[in-house]
Amino acid sequence: MTKQAGLTLIELLLAMTLGLVLMAGAISLFQANQQTFRSNQGLIQIQEGTRSSFELLSRDLRQAGYISCGKSANVANVLTPSARTGLMEWVELRGYDGDKAAPELPFGTGVGERVDGTSAIFIQGMELNTQRIATHNPNSAEFTLAANSSNFHVGDIVMACRPNLVSIFQVTSVDGLKLGYRPGTHHAGPGNCSRALGSPVNCDHPSPTTNIVYKTNGIIARFFSAIWYIGNNGRPTDGDKSLFRLRLETDGEAVREEMVVGVSNMQLLYHQKDTDRWDSANTIDTAHAWSDVDAVNTSLTLVSAATGISLDSSNQGRLERTLSHIIALRNRLE
Repeated sequence: MTKQAGLTLIELLLAMTLGLVLMAGAISLFQANQQTFRSNQGLIQIQEGTRSSFELLSRDLRQAGYISCGKSANVANVLTPSARTGLMEWVELRGYDGDKAAPELPFGTGVGERVDGTSAIFIQGMELNTQRIATHNPNSAEFTLAANSSNFHVGDIVMACRPNLVSIFQVTSVDGLKLGYRPGTHHAGPGNCSRALGSPVNCDHPSPTTNIVYKTNGIIARFFSAIWYIGNNGRPTDGDKSLFRLRLETDGEAVREEMVVGVSNMQLLYHQKDTDRWDSANTIDTAHAWSDVDAVNTSLTLVSAATGISLDSSNQGRLERTLSHIIALRNRLE
């Protein structure tokens, strides 16, 4: 009689069970590795966002109040009076706590609008790309530059400086080395109210003392004016929020720029010279002490784009990190 060969039902079931156990282990290992990979990707995104945010914001903050000719208490803004608001009002440095509106930046949920409860900071100064003045004729409202004026365009808002005086005005003509700033509106934008660039500004009756001359080696450059804030980016897959900059462009136009994705919060504190404390913007406002601020403590919160990789259900399981960085204002240090 031939002996039968093969597997019994019990052996087959055992083999299938062992196979399922091995398969489950492999699937579990794959899922764990996938989750680890997604978590690492989220951390990398946060690290890159943090590095970029602090680098870009620091670059502007360190130059707050920068004037190529040195510090000056006399700033003559000769733009038309109705335009001396928002980004075209000279403030040098100003902060806004999460409960206070900033110029041209309404709180809201629309794309680019400021997120309620987050800080904002207003930074102004001369751009670093400067030109030297060769001659200045206030009667014809015209500068002659020492080098080609290709850096400037009609409509630019610029600053001219000499020791103890800074003037803000709009360029109305560019012809080779010549830069005009005639009164009135000759182009899109605010226009100038006077050809006299001295301080104090009197648009209706400029006096001989304000019709000053910028002599050789005076400096002229574009006027830098920007507000950094947290805004809505309109992309839920990117965490909904980003670090934005609202910047003054040619013709006095305000241009909104999305700088870093995934920055969900910014809180700022300010240090005053000769003190050992950090104050809120509201405290500095109350004391009228913005000219004494010499450093900013910047705290940023960033979230990952990937969801389901943390136990925090309040933001769909995104990774979240808050980091701080102290930025010294180079033009305020003594």
